[in-house]
Amino acid sequence: MSDPHGTVAVMTTPVTTSPRRPSGGRALPFVLAVAALSALAWTCAILYVLADWTTG
Repeated sequence: MSDPHGTVAVMTTPVTTSPRRPSGGRALPFVLAVAALSALAWTCAILYVLADWTTG
């Protein structure tokens, strides 16, 4: 942009650092929760099959 005196003003944007953690920090708890739910489901399924097999 130029002003009436002929000088040019440079428009700059301030650089700000984000205080957020990287996305990997949020993904790990989610992956662990999914793994825990999967393990729980497998455990229930195996116990169901064993109970069904032992009771005839």
